[in-house]
Amino acid sequence: MFFRRRSTGPLVHGDSPLERLVRTMGLFAVFALAAWGFWHVNERRLAQYSEEDAIHDPGGLLSESDRRLVMDFREALQDRYGLHLRLSVGPGAAAKAKGVDAKTLFLGLDPEASQALLVLPPLLRKGLGDEFAQYLENEHFGPYFEAQDWPQGLRAALVLLWNRLESMSGNPAPAPAGGGQ
Repeated sequence: MFFRRRSTGPLVHGDSPLERLVRTMGLFAVFALAAWGFWHVNERRLAQYSEEDAIHDPGGLLSESDRRLVMDFREALQDRYGLHLRLSVGPGAAAKAKGVDAKTLFLGLDPEASQALLVLPPLLRKGLGDEFAQYLENEHFGPYFEAQDWPQGLRAALVLLWNRLESMSGNPAPAPAGGGQ
């Protein structure tokens, strides 16, 4: 298209060299605008898929601000420690851990049954300590489930987990955005 074997004249036509230059620049501007639009749409779509992969909430129990907090926490966990977070909320979420590997932290909350399940990667569980993991899974969410305020318990658990990770690493860094609620 742009390169021809036999020259039949320029691809962009114009009466003067300036007009050909302007038309050529316009052609490149159209291509650049199309590429930028494609990039922007795909970036938003990838962010949406990432959120769907991180948060399984079929009943829509989480508010938008809580979803944003979980996503901010997930991004900070990924950037700082290379770990992934999966959150499942709803009936049966505390009974099964899906998509868990050696780099994935899984948190399942079943508000109806007042149950929580925390699955930590083996090295993280060892580093944080079994008593901390047991506290988060068995004791932390109890009062929040009783008060019907489990989203606050989720926010508090994420802040506790972040603070524990930071104290363990010895490099205090700010909590993820929205974490100080």
